[in-house]
Amino acid sequence: MELKNWKDYIYHPPLLDNYKLGFKFGQKYPVGFGNLTGQRHLGQDYLLPVGKPIYAIADGVTKSSVGRHGGNTVTLTTNRGLSVRYMHLSRFVPESNANVSRGQIIGYTGNTGVSTVSHLHMDVFEGVPTNINQFDNFIDPLSLNYS
Repeated sequence: MELKNWKDYIYHPPLLDNYKLGFKFGQKYPVGFGNLTGQRHLGQDYLLPVGKPIYAIADGVTKSSVGRHGGNTVTLTTNRGLSVRYMHLSRFVPESNANVSRGQIIGYTGNTGVSTVSHLHMDVFEGVPTNINQFDNFIDPLSLNYS
């Protein structure tokens, strides 16, 4: 995939509702988080009630999945060269392989998978991740340009 100058792009915010920040990008998990203890958090957690809409930050293609750890997850492969995972959703809207537009609702906040409170975990990766240990390719979601 060719990167298309993602740093200068203006992204749509993933949330329009008020939220509090939870675990931050790069923060180490404290004791009590099982096999995650001591590992760095790959994304940003946004704390808000179940059922709040989540928006595509850019145009792209979705892949919906259900996993043990991330629960209901939508992965957005953007046409800007980024992969964005939206995790712990109560439900996702588009089917897998759907083309979505910037600002389109792609899911709703939830508490699925390994989660202790309703929130959105969002992580952003430059390119397409093949190994979550490629931490240097993860980008702090709060560092993107939103409008």
